[in-house]
Amino acid sequence: MKKQIEDYPLLLNMKNVAEIMGFSERFTYDFVERDGFPLIRAGRTKRVFRDDMINWLNNQKVRKEA
Repeated sequence: MKKQIEDYPLLLNMKNVAEIMGFSERFTYDFVERDGFPLIRAGRTKRVFRDDMINWLNNQKVRKEA
């Protein structure tokens, strides 16, 4: 059964981001380094707030449609 976005924690790790985006974990580590992506760093740890990522994705979609 496929997870719904609401099933993920509010603070996502890279494995969570990879699952949601359909990317490999290796690609995800590079992808989150894009300018404007809502990445949070704590030392070597990378996290993303779930809602910030969804908002970022929606903004990317709007830019493509414009």
